[in-house]
Amino acid sequence: MTQWFNLLFPSWEGQGVGMVNSYNNMIEIIETRWLPRLYEACQAHFRGVKLPSHDHRHHLRVWLLAKELLAALAEHGAISEDLIEGMLIAAMFHDVGMSVTRAAQHGRASRLICERWMAEQSASFIRSRELLAAIEHHDDKSYAAHQTRSERMRILPILAACDDLDAFGAIGVFRYAEIYLLRGIPAAELAAHVLPNLANRYRHFQRMYGDLGELAERHARRYTMTRRFYAEFAQQAYAPDCLTGAVGVINMFRARVIEGDDSPEALFDAIQPESDAHIIEFFQQFYAELAISCQTP
Repeated sequence: MTQWFNLLFPSWEGQGVGMVNSYNNMIEIIETRWLPRLYEACQAHFRGVKLPSHDHRHHLRVWLLAKELLAALAEHGAISEDLIEGMLIAAMFHDVGMSVTRAAQHGRASRLICERWMAEQSASFIRSRELLAAIEHHDDKSYAAHQTRSERMRILPILAACDDLDAFGAIGVFRYAEIYLLRGIPAAELAAHVLPNLANRYRHFQRMYGDLGELAERHARRYTMTRRFYAEFAQQAYAPDCLTGAVGVINMFRARVIEGDDSPEALFDAIQPESDAHIIEFFQQFYAELAISCQTP
């Protein structure tokens, strides 16, 4: 896991202070204990379910994002093993309910699945109530349960923020397109739905964690990339056969992955040297991001 972490979050690599070592030691202990079986359980729920925007790889990315955020928060206060453990479990179960429902409110279904998994383990979990509540309510994008930075060391705001961070960048472009199209939003109307939702997620991250220096700046750049993409999409005249610009990117996802049988990874073979420059540039970034979560822990 260390190699993946450093690839995705190079700013944390090589810091040798004692706090970092202590944090990394806790991470290693808890990941060794739980991550392989959590990943396997999450993956099992998505077998036979085609939803690559929210499957086990999304859950792993959310955990990687949470590790980075917890590391930054460790500079502002103690991070306990039970918080790390609770956050790992919450990250790896928060969207498993989407294996049975595509609804925006899927947290309750995810919670019930996690409760069953926890009951099967020969262990007790110190933060069981907190992590289950976080799973159930992470999809409340009013963020009513956590409005100020005084609450930011709890599982729910961390989970909500990290889930939101995976909606940024090139992967975020795909995640929005897939789930909104599956919910019946016409392709031509995607930007009108994505941009307000995206801005709301970013405001929450800034309100809760915007003081975290380089981390906040980097995620601001990732947000800006997704916002600019959908702003460009809105400026293009939508046509279902268009294969240029932002519309071309969405049409490739729609036709080949969402409506077709390809995986997102398989689109790499469809990109030709003579393809639209915007499409080539986008998919170069998309696959660089996607590669981080395509390995098994």
